[in-house]
Amino acid sequence: MKRLWPVVLVLLLITAALATGVWQQYRLFTNTPLELDPQGMVLTVHAGDSLSAVLARLEKQEVTRLDWRWRVLNRLHGVTIKTGEYLLPRGTTPPGLLDLLASGKVIAYRFTIIEGWSVKQLYAALAADPVLKHTLTDIAGIE
Repeated sequence: MKRLWPVVLVLLLITAALATGVWQQYRLFTNTPLELDPQGMVLTVHAGDSLSAVLARLEKQEVTRLDWRWRVLNRLHGVTIKTGEYLLPRGTTPPGLLDLLASGKVIAYRFTIIEGWSVKQLYAALAADPVLKHTLTDIAGIE
């Protein structure tokens, strides 16, 4: 029994050292900003996207690396992401990204409808807007 105590003590010290190293890696991850361009980036979350799918897209764009730290962060935050276009400013940290995606604070675009426009003029203005997705293809019969 006396020979077992030193082995147990060494195993406990090794476990504590490993746990400390893992914790430091996680804390560094949560405090380090994502690799964004100086002007930031626009991130689109589509309907039905999971956080894993969004993070996989960010990994393809070399903004972050998808690993165990994201799973731990998501488990601790437990967020539900919302659909939309988000502006990620430079300096966004991983917890900041999760908070933004859970908040639903999407980019708001402006479109002005001029009083007195005909339906054709409105349609032409909508078709000329580069931000809107165009699904109407024919306005035949609209006068």
